[in-house]
Amino acid sequence: MPENKDSIKPFTYMPFGAGPRNCVGMRLGMVQAKTTLACLLQHVRLETCPETMIPLKLKPGQILPFFDGPLLLRAVPRQRS
Repeated sequence: MPENKDSIKPFTYMPFGAGPRNCVGMRLGMVQAKTTLACLLQHVRLETCPETMIPLKLKPGQILPFFDGPLLLRAVPRQRS
């Protein structure tokens, strides 16, 4: 909202907004994203690449698990039976 523009910190990530005036299409967007991912994973499986360090090392002190280094994956078509 224009009246709230000054109170929002720069580079704040709010994809659907927050509060009572959040995006009405939020649930539709989330369902579409989940459906697309599910359809994609029906046709491919994800494998690690040779460049991926195994075992994966996690960065210490993080609330969410972040890897210390890249996690390289490749999509391999699933075999039809």
